[in-house]
Amino acid sequence: MMTSTSMTMMTTISRTMITIGIFVSSVQKELNEERTAVRDYIKTDPLLRIYFEPFLFEHVPAIDREPEELYLSEVDGCTIYLGIFGNEYGPENKQGLSPTELEFERATEKSKHRLIFLKGKDDKKRHPKMQKLISRATPHVVRRRFTTIDELKKELYAALVQFLCDSRILPCTPFDESACSGATLKDISDEKVAWLIPVAKKERGFPLNPGTPTEQVLKHLNLLEGAQPTNAAILLFGIKPQKFMPTS
Repeated sequence: MMTSTSMTMMTTISRTMITIGIFVSSVQKELNEERTAVRDYIKTDPLLRIYFEPFLFEHVPAIDREPEELYLSEVDGCTIYLGIFGNEYGPENKQGLSPTELEFERATEKSKHRLIFLKGKDDKKRHPKMQKLISRATPHVVRRRFTTIDELKKELYAALVQFLCDSRILPCTPFDESACSGATLKDISDEKVAWLIPVAKKERGFPLNPGTPTEQVLKHLNLLEGAQPTNAAILLFGIKPQKFMPTS
């Protein structure tokens, strides 16, 4: 039997069938194994594959456009920039800039959510221009280190789940504090709230007086998420809590 928490999660997932593009940026030849691992991991993980779609430039069919124009347009179209930085800086254009640096700068210019994963612990082995790029990026992005593919997957999973939580795509607050999906103040019993006030006032010096509007009482009790009743509010004062949580 599915629990109320599971039902809430499934409702959220079905309501939020979105695709979040991830642009994977790195020196292709040096970090080919990591790039492929990231793509395969996102596409096969039970949670990540629901929300995210990775983009790797080398998997784009040949078309009649300049490579630089193409990969920068893909950065524009993605929500997340995922940089995997190793020791090499990569091939440079006439201005002395590598695709990795151009992609990072474009993601910064377009205010993309940026994640940087650094391979290895010895920064002295990195190309001087890569060292400068990392130093410039560090104050402004989420940065994590890894040495193995498994560590990369672990750090990637944590960063992407945090993104889902911060974006309120996944409910990451405790169940009782989360907004009750679909509920409004009309689902709260004014009579139950009115009954509470004199009882609580007598038992523990509740500061609000009889006649206080229901919304104000719920705010005082921290039982609203914005204007929406929390799961706790529905369980305590709901007219028909089983409408939202059958096991209640």
